[in-house]
Amino acid sequence: MMACGVRTAEVCKALMNIGDRAIGYGIPGFNIDGNDVVEVYETAKTAIERARRGEGPTLMNCMTTRQHPHWEGDKDVRTKEEVEEQLRRDAITGFEKRMLEAGMISEQEIKATRDRIQKLVNEAVEFARKSPKVGPEDALKYVYAE
Repeated sequence: MMACGVRTAEVCKALMNIGDRAIGYGIPGFNIDGNDVVEVYETAKTAIERARRGEGPTLMNCMTTRQHPHWEGDKDVRTKEEVEEQLRRDAITGFEKRMLEAGMISEQEIKATRDRIQKLVNEAVEFARKSPKVGPEDALKYVYAE
């Protein structure tokens, strides 16, 4: 059977994750849990150090999930259980929990940080709502250099 342009299921399976494609370019590739902030940090740190030593690029595939449908108002086709599992694995709350358990932050500091972020988001939304409307004729503005 010819699937994904090759003859064997093993090769197709090996290329299911983007990080595995790095081998074709002769560079390191990683498929990591994009919801694990520490794993992302450590892998990125390794890739950056490698690049700074002049050893070239690294391909990082950070696998994560969406917390909401593709766009506001979109019908969510995921099951209730899938959504609950994805919310349980949320990167932000997971990292907060790790920092709390390590004694690096308090509940009050988390709340204060969330409040600051929410205030910034609210200000950005208000700015956008008050900004002039744009139309299709504006689609290519600021895309190309003068």
